Amino acid sequence: METARILGSLIGISKLNNFEEINNELIPIIEKEICPPKFRNKYYESHKTGYSFTSDKAGPLLEGSVDSFEALYGDQLQLNKKFNKFFNSLQINLNIFLNNLKYKNVNYYITKSWVAYTEKGEHISAHDHGASHFSFVYYILKNKNHSSITFYEPNQRFYMPDATEWNDQNHQNLLINNEPGQLIIFPSSLKHGTEKTEESSPRISISGDIIMTSKVNTISEILIPNPDTWKKL
Repeated sequence: METARILGSLIGISKLNNFEEINNELIPIIEKEICPPKFRNKYYESHKTGYSFTSDKAGPLLEGSVDSFEALYGDQLQLNKKFNKFFNSLQINLNIFLNNLKYKNVNYYITKSWVAYTEKGEHISAHDHGASHFSFVYYILKNKNHSSITFYEPNQRFYMPDATEWNDQNHQNLLINNEPGQLIIFPSSLKHGTEKTEESSPRISISGDIIMTSKVNTISEILIPNPDTWKKL
């Protein structure tokens, strides 16, 4: 796991050691169960926006006739046992990144995770994840002709002039060329997105959100209290 402070934010980039085994197992599961054609086609019928299909949209598309774990929990892949090998490998890398932060009396939770299935002509608009502290994206299918993720300068207040050469010192945005097996961890508040892809084969990735809470029996005025102490109303 390599970490760097980019655009003022700490970003971690690594490659899972067993990514080929993981990807070979997950591709048929995603194609047949998580993002099957019947889900994607139904989404495209009602959303002619050019946005990528994400698995959290599956449940609402079935109009109350949810009859499978995959459809109901399209944004809760961390609960799906078929993804255990991926999340076990992911946790090793997440722990390295999060331990480097050296925060005290903190627990970390993956609150949601989902598949992004991007086909020709589709993109992911610039956005952030307002309900979490950290987010991650992992690439399963990705070739050099697919569009890659771009992170956007968080404090951009005006346009900069053209440069004779764009480099890390003067560019306001950061493009990371992705490849299969690559994992990126970043602050959820950092805006990111992709350009439209012109590749005929799909780009498949898994994204997720992480929150920090205080540990049980610890007091913090700034952290979310530990979920074990919550009372449902």
